[in-house]
Amino acid sequence: MTENWDPALQQLAAEYSPGYVITAFAVRESIEEEGYPGIHFTETTESYLKQIGTPMVKNKIEKHMQRELRKIG
Repeated sequence: MTENWDPALQQLAAEYSPGYVITAFAVRESIEEEGYPGIHFTETTESYLKQIGTPMVKNKIEKHMQRELRKIG
């Protein structure tokens, strides 16, 4: 089955199995066609952080860190 594959693909098939290589290509094709759910999470978060401003973000992080440190002791 893998005899007609590119040498790099043959090497991957030998290392992982032909089924894994085929699955990887199927997943890649699906992501290219349908996208990846949640991919815009970073953009949304970044946009939100820009809206509330750098000092506010720093304060929130420091407040959270202080709370966690108090929990520890």
